[in-house]
Amino acid sequence: NDARLKALADAEKKAKSMAGALGCSIGIPFEIEEIPADQGLYRAQMVMAEGARAGGAPGPVKSYSPGKIKIESRVGVSFLLKCMAQTP
Repeated sequence: NDARLKALADAEKKAKSMAGALGCSIGIPFEIEEIPADQGLYRAQMVMAEGARAGGAPGPVKSYSPGKIKIESRVGVSFLLKCMAQTP
């Protein structure tokens, strides 16, 4: 949950920066989506690592140690843009 909240805060910060470059600001979010991480590669790496530690064939991962696994969250957020009308 902490990774998801950080990803949302990062998305808002980036949106504010991009909107500012256009002379605009962001409004309310109108779409929020969590983007699934590709677990296939990660799982394959963990299985291979477990097998190497055991000195034999790869097998399933049985436990995780704190601080050993990187947790990431990807989100997509769409904000309304607020722009002032410019006179020619």
